[in-house]
Amino acid sequence: MRKIKILGLLVGLSLAWAVPAHASSFVLFNPNGTGFGGALAIDVMDPTVGNSLSTITGSTAVGTNGTLLFQANLAQTKFGGVQNFSQGDNGKFFTFVAGFQEQLNGKGFVGPNPVLSFGAPNGVTDGSLQGFFNIYATSADGNDLTGNCFAGCGTKILSGKIINNANLSGGFLGNTAAGLSLLDQFNNDDWNGTLTGSGNGSFSADIQVTFANSGYFPGLNSGSTLLLATSQQKLPYQQADPSRNFSSDGNANADRAANPGAVNGTNETLLQTDASLSFQAATPVPEPGTITLFGLGLVGLASLGRRRMNRAK
Repeated sequence: MRKIKILGLLVGLSLAWAVPAHASSFVLFNPNGTGFGGALAIDVMDPTVGNSLSTITGSTAVGTNGTLLFQANLAQTKFGGVQNFSQGDNGKFFTFVAGFQEQLNGKGFVGPNPVLSFGAPNGVTDGSLQGFFNIYATSADGNDLTGNCFAGCGTKILSGKIINNANLSGGFLGNTAAGLSLLDQFNNDDWNGTLTGSGNGSFSADIQVTFANSGYFPGLNSGSTLLLATSQQKLPYQQADPSRNFSSDGNANADRAANPGAVNGTNETLLQTDASLSFQAATPVPEPGTITLFGLGLVGLASLGRRRMNRAK
């Protein structure tokens, strides 16, 4: 009876430790870059209204791959819906840049049926879309109009890659009734009369963390997942200046010029973008002791079996 109890304890321990460990749905963020001391618990990083550039053109055929580039400044971080850091607090600033391939699934933005829809690119079957996603700690905001210093002007504090083909989606629905108007309607027209159609759209993707600076994200390990949960897009620009340049790889500073044409979307498409990044739990991973303890349970079971056989003899 005593041996059965011991065996039960061993197996029970192995099963208890075999319960997968889940990463928390929040992370620690220290705007000062000093690690755990003074770190904030956050579950959302909310960028300001910023910019996206789709290299899909008015003449691009459906089924063709293109590139989407994104950049914005941080507005605030939140925990449980409550703001706990605002861009510029104590002289600390942060920027976001991203880029990845997408496939044009449907089009008609320039014309009578202005619709664009996007999905995972052709030729990608492993569920990993790669691309880049970087957050930088900088000394000032990136410049929306010039595109200067969203990348390459500070310290890279987090990097990631786009994953999960099925979760990558985007679309933009134009409003034909509105006709054409100035692309840049935020304060002054800095785009010399460039025109655009009107409309609204959205985009979503999953981003897996591949690097985190422990000074800014103490305890955050590679393999955690960021969800680009909401990215609302609209035209014309009324809350930010359209960017003239983007980072082509997330490292270079404003090295990729935007070329929308005389009418936005004739060549490439600029989109005013309002994104939100929320942290989600990582894929369950067994604790380090799981296999060892489960093995102990099996060893105990085998040992008891041998002893019973010996007695039977």
